[in-house]
Amino acid sequence: MTRRSKSWAIGAEFGASLQVIAWSWPCSDRDVPPATDRAIVVCMSGVTGIWERLRQALSGGRRPPLDPARTDLVVVVSSFDDAESCSGALERGAATAPRWVDGDEAVLRHHLELPADAVDRAVELAGQDGYVKAAPVHTPTNGRTGFVLQRVQILDAMHCAQEKSRMAGLAQRLGGTATGWDALQPDSAAD
Repeated sequence: MTRRSKSWAIGAEFGASLQVIAWSWPCSDRDVPPATDRAIVVCMSGVTGIWERLRQALSGGRRPPLDPARTDLVVVVSSFDDAESCSGALERGAATAPRWVDGDEAVLRHHLELPADAVDRAVELAGQDGYVKAAPVHTPTNGRTGFVLQRVQILDAMHCAQEKSRMAGLAQRLGGTATGWDALQPDSAAD
């Protein structure tokens, strides 16, 4: 059995600190020393989700940024209807599998169709806000060039609506259309 210990200055303004003692599998109550008011004892049983949530809570929720190149990303919400609100689409995404996880980062992708000579300008303008060009999901049949602009962000209804509007305006200025958006997150069913 392995013992790992780490101390965090939680509540340092009150002169307190917290020590987390983790025992790896197998362990039982008799193997673990009693917890004190300044220690949390975690018995690791192969369930990494619990340990990950504890790590997030103690580290202020910081984790590495979402990598858009991950292979386990799935579309968790999408909207290709101009009349649908972003809040409605996100509610639908939270209610159906694979589920959108509120508060987690997502790869927000905007699908645009532009004249071929305007694509580079669109990528340049959107790049100022952290967007990068990604491979198109489909090829339009109207003579335009279809492509995707994407970036990683925490997705909520307000910011989604702002970005949807921004992309619609960009596409219109350059003689094209924003056909819709979707968001990718790691498949929560795989956890």
